[in-house]
Amino acid sequence: MPTALIADDDRIIRALLRAMLEERGYFVVEAADGSEAIERARSEFPDVVLLDMEMPGMSGLGVLDELRRDPALARLPVVILSGHTGEAVIAGALARGATDYLIKPPDSEKLGALLDRVSKVKIGQDEARRSAPAGEEGSAVDPRTGLPTRRALEDLLNTEKQAARHGARPIGLVLLELLALHDLERRRGRLAVDEALVAASRRASDTARRIGSVGLWQDSVIGVIVHGPPPAVEDMANDLRSALIAPIDLRGREESLSIATGWAGWLPGGELHSLAERAQAALRAARTGAGVRGHVLD
Repeated sequence: MPTALIADDDRIIRALLRAMLEERGYFVVEAADGSEAIERARSEFPDVVLLDMEMPGMSGLGVLDELRRDPALARLPVVILSGHTGEAVIAGALARGATDYLIKPPDSEKLGALLDRVSKVKIGQDEARRSAPAGEEGSAVDPRTGLPTRRALEDLLNTEKQAARHGARPIGLVLLELLALHDLERRRGRLAVDEALVAASRRASDTARRIGSVGLWQDSVIGVIVHGPPPAVEDMANDLRSALIAPIDLRGREESLSIATGWAGWLPGGELHSLAERAQAALRAARTGAGVRGHVLD
């Protein structure tokens, strides 16, 4: 059963939200001020927090700042609830790290749909962490996307490079960077960024399924190990970019991602040890104009 924390100094609003949440199967805990909200978040570790912007003592934004500074709670979904409707106020809350923003009192259906989405993201993160090898929580699998992390991908790349060298089999690496995510977060909130990254990761995995292995190279960079000669690596780079720039439906509104793509392909006899460095250099060159750049190591 997912857990929701309601932090609001208005007893009537808390009762209204509790009824909405319990109707949807949530276990609900409450806090009447900012300090209690932080204590409850740390003791209950909820799946989502509904946070009033204006409370006695510490404000909702102050609570949000404190949660984002806590490594254990930094990615906890936090929805700001407020009667303020100004775009500047909403943008300010999202810029501070709010997952989303709802006008108070919230519409039951809109609140339910939003909470279902953020709860699924949180549950997916927890499942990804549990799938990581014992003693290496968070190190082998990225909790947002479920993809192997850079360390895991580099380990696989080193194994593949040894096999390629001994078997004289060509290999390549494609790096795809999602650009302008800060702008997306400013406009749509942190949840939209996570959803965009998850969608891009799934598209990359589907596209590269036959001849590639996919992982998260950096926070906003997807890496794909490609088994094939440089022309096949270049084709895969273009196919991946085409898949990722197609519009993504984020909560009923389409967003188009800007993607920079760098690739490097190795042929037997080339300098295989510099494959990753060449792919990263190509990615840096591709950032201008969000294009595709590549290197061949022969």
